[in-house]
Amino acid sequence: NARFNFFSATCADVPESQCDIMDPKYIKAFHEINEKVKNIVVDGDKLVADLDDAHKKSEGDTRPWTIYAGDWSFSGTPRSVNGSVVFDGRKCSQFGPFCAKSNLLDVFRDDDYVITNLNSDQILRAVNNWEGQETMCPLTLATADSPCYDVNCQKYTTQTERHNCRVAATSYCTAKCPTITQIINGEEVTRPVNMATCQDRGCIQLGALGSVTTTTPAAGMLNTDPGEAPESAFEFQPT
Repeated sequence: NARFNFFSATCADVPESQCDIMDPKYIKAFHEINEKVKNIVVDGDKLVADLDDAHKKSEGDTRPWTIYAGDWSFSGTPRSVNGSVVFDGRKCSQFGPFCAKSNLLDVFRDDDYVITNLNSDQILRAVNNWEGQETMCPLTLATADSPCYDVNCQKYTTQTERHNCRVAATSYCTAKCPTITQIINGEEVTRPVNMATCQDRGCIQLGALGSVTTTTPAAGMLNTDPGEAPESAFEFQPT
């Protein structure tokens, strides 16, 4: 069965009547469980070996189950093929954009740093402003200094608003999560300068978008300094 069943998360340490699922500790616990589910890997080589043992045949007979060899996960392993990305070993059901993603964690972009450091005020800020977005902000809604709350980024209509928003986003990401774009095996790869200290992984997305709209920075150069967040960065529409 490739279908995920609906579920209701509740608190394991207090009666349901006293459970506040908005408590930071429960959101962090939910995130940890969610990551474990996402990281489940099925050993396809073991499946092939078991089926070979169960179906002894003569030499030359077909073994259709060999297509299941390798490791299988929800995300798979990305591989570049003719300018497109192919995910090897991806299960039939994959996470997103709706499957297994329509939960509270989506408000925090599944950002490990943001969720790990959440406090009650940040949770309320993000949840209360989620539905009010006029455009889908790629950065976190949890912190008060996020460009998501800049009026220019919220509107993002006129040339002035777009310019001011990109300046604000660039300044924010330079401080919170500077990124670097490099050519690796002929492909552009954008990553944080230091993932351990990246305080908003939305900056990685902005850095990647910027790399395709501007000249690729030389190796070692931050693509958030002195460049700008790209024109298209805040054009995502909520669905």
